[in-house]
Amino acid sequence: IKRIQAGESFQDVMAHTQLPAAVRPFLENTLSTLQEPTAIRAAVFHHAREAIIPEMFLPIAMDLRHQGLSADTLVAYLQRHVEVDKDEHSVASQQMVERLIDGQEDLAQSAEEAALLALQARINLWDAILEQIDAQGA
Repeated sequence: IKRIQAGESFQDVMAHTQLPAAVRPFLENTLSTLQEPTAIRAAVFHHAREAIIPEMFLPIAMDLRHQGLSADTLVAYLQRHVEVDKDEHSVASQQMVERLIDGQEDLAQSAEEAALLALQARINLWDAILEQIDAQGA
């Protein structure tokens, strides 16, 4: 972050980073999304983050509880977070996307494609994390 703040490009910093290799494509996808029109950024935010992330973590917390680890506070937090996201945030972000696209079919298609790419980047990142966990546990 300090190198980027000092003026180095993202690409130069990534070329010399110690981050795991699987992180780079995810970050590159995120950076490319930031260069897109607002409607596309909003669609990616909604479909690849707001609508899915809270529910991704709740099963993990529940599994911790089943393993006998004290995770009551975490589970309660995540359950509330999921409720708020489903009832408020996800609805609001979907409405935002619809307003920004405003019936423009070409923009809607571009937004869908960008959201799918972002979702695939997230899946690839999580798959790589799982591979690392499995490799360390083996």
